[in-house]
Amino acid sequence: MNNEHYAPLQCEFDAVNAAAVSACDHLDGLEDGIIGAPGLCKFDPSSLVGKNYACRTDGTTGRFSSKTATVVRKIWQGPTAANDTALYSLAPIETFSNGTIVAEPFSISVSWFRDFLFKDAIYNTSNITCAEFPGLIRQSHVEYDSAMGTMDANLAAFMASGGKMITWQGLADNLIMQNGTVHYFDRVKAIDQNVTDFYRVFFAPDVGHCGGGGSGPIPNDALMALRKWVENGTAPEVLSGSSGYKINGTIRHQNLCLYPLVSKYNGKGDPTSTSSFTCVKNF
Repeated sequence: MNNEHYAPLQCEFDAVNAAAVSACDHLDGLEDGIIGAPGLCKFDPSSLVGKNYACRTDGTTGRFSSKTATVVRKIWQGPTAANDTALYSLAPIETFSNGTIVAEPFSISVSWFRDFLFKDAIYNTSNITCAEFPGLIRQSHVEYDSAMGTMDANLAAFMASGGKMITWQGLADNLIMQNGTVHYFDRVKAIDQNVTDFYRVFFAPDVGHCGGGGSGPIPNDALMALRKWVENGTAPEVLSGSSGYKINGTIRHQNLCLYPLVSKYNGKGDPTSTSSFTCVKNF
C-alpha cells in the first residue's frame, strides 16, 4: 500500500473478500461460504472496479477504484524481485477475514526487520522501498538460515533413516501461507519424485493458524496417522477432520485430502458428513 500510495478502507477489503468467496464458493460443489481450494479460484479484483461498496460500520459508501484492485492483486501476488521472481510465497486469492488490514505493516514482520536486520528497535519500516526489499530477504537467509532456516529441501538423510513426515495446514492461515508450503513440497519432490513415500501434505479449507478460526475441518488425530505410518507402514491417504465447533447445531465432518487432491462435494447427501465428499484432482 505504501508503494501504491493508496490505502483502501477496511470495508473495501471486506467487500473484496465477500466477492472472492461468492465467485469461487461453488467450485467445490457446495455453497457454504468456504473456498475449498483457493489455488483454483481465478477471481480478478479488477472486475469490481466501478462497482459500489458500503461500509457496515459507519455507512460510508464509495466505488471500487483501479488502485484498490492493484493493491489487492499485489497482496495476493506477494513480494517479487526485479525479474518478477517470488521472494516468498503467500496464498492464492487470500481472504482478509482473519486480520485487520490497515496501511501499517504486520507487527511480526516489523519486529523481524527492526530487531534482526536493521538492529534498530525504532527503525521506521515504512521507509523500506521495493528496490531494497530483495536484499533484505537475502540478508535474512545469509544471517539466520544456519540457526533457524526451515527450507532445506534435501531430506535424503531423513528418508534413509526411516523418517516419515506429515504437514497439515489451514488454508485460512495468515501467518504460514499455503503457497510457501506448496513451494517447499515441490522443491522436495524435485529432488525425490517418490516424495510421498516419506512426506505428505494435507490442507484444511477455512482453518486458521494452528487450527484456529473458521468452520473448516481440523484433523482429529494427525499424530496417530503419523504413528501408524511409521510403525505399521500405513501411509495416510486422507486425514479425518471435523469442525472445531457446531455449525447450525451440528459438527461438520470432512476428510483432508492428500495434496494435490482437493475435496469436492458429491452433489448430494449430508454436507456435514465425510461420506458426501470425494478427493479429486480438480474441480
